[in-house]
Parts: sequence; structure tokens; C-alpha cells
Amino acid sequence: MPLVTLAVSLVGGPPWGFRVAQQHGEPPIVSQVLPEGRAYNEGIRAGDFIEAVNGEDCAFASEVHDKMRNAKGVLRLRLKR
Repeated sequence: MPLVTLAVSLVGGPPWGFRVAQQHGEPPIVSQVLPEGRAYNEGIRAGDFIEAVNGEDCAFASEVHDKMRNAKGVLRLRLKR
């Protein structure tokens, strides 16, 4: 089954309601989503690959973390599922 690209916007600032991890050689991935949290309610699920945050491509979990930390009220994600 081919991967689907999703665009998700989380509004209101942190906490965003999900955690990010990365295995060696793999793209950053959503490792955990808080049940009934903002990320969950917007359709983010554990196992989603994170391609970009706020319009900037991210190859490493550290980049995702930095962009999450520096987001000002809105977090826009491009995901693959």
C-alpha cells in the first residue's frame, strides 16, 4: 500500500501532544500520541513519518524537536502514513 501525505496544523502552542523518535537511517517518526490530546484529535498517529515542520524539511529528530520548541502558536506538519 503506498504512503499517503498528510498536512496537519496544531494551533495554540505547546504541549503539542506527541513524541518524536528516530531509528538509525530512518526518517523521524511520531513515536507516541497522547490519547484525546490535540495531536490525536487532529489525526496524528504513532508511526507517522515526519517530513517537514512549518514548511522546512526535517531529516533528523533533533531538527523536529528544535522546530517544535521554537514554534510560535502554530505547528504545521507534513507527514507520511
